[in-house]
Amino acid sequence: MTLHDLSQEVAARETGQAPPPKAIRESVYNSLHQTHLPKLDELGIVHYDRDARTVQVRKRARDIDRYMEVVTGYGVTWSELYRTIGVGSLTILLAAMLEVPFISAVDPLLWVVIFLSIFSITIASQLWSNRWLILRALVG
Repeated sequence: MTLHDLSQEVAARETGQAPPPKAIRESVYNSLHQTHLPKLDELGIVHYDRDARTVQVRKRARDIDRYMEVVTGYGVTWSELYRTIGVGSLTILLAAMLEVPFISAVDPLLWVVIFLSIFSITIASQLWSNRWLILRALVG
């Protein structure tokens, strides 16, 4: 990817405008070229060719994916939490439908209500923990 394309994409995401304002794009271009990309290249996360002004992601970039995602207060990412709740609810509901002892003693509809409640509480918790980010985005 060229530095120009990358700066265009970053500026568009920062401003929410496509195309982004020229001044913002130029600012992003300069900070990427002078600071961020050389540092990421030094750390082995990207390969930055200063002369050709091209950027390539290295395999090591996958190692930092986990740190780029928002984490709950318990050290797991929100996506991991939602995935666990989803798989757990599907497993319990399937067990109830197959009349597995103990689990089938509870009506499948009640299991659905329980897990929808868990999802709702989790969503409310995530929104509450990110309330300032959401308000800042809404207010501008």
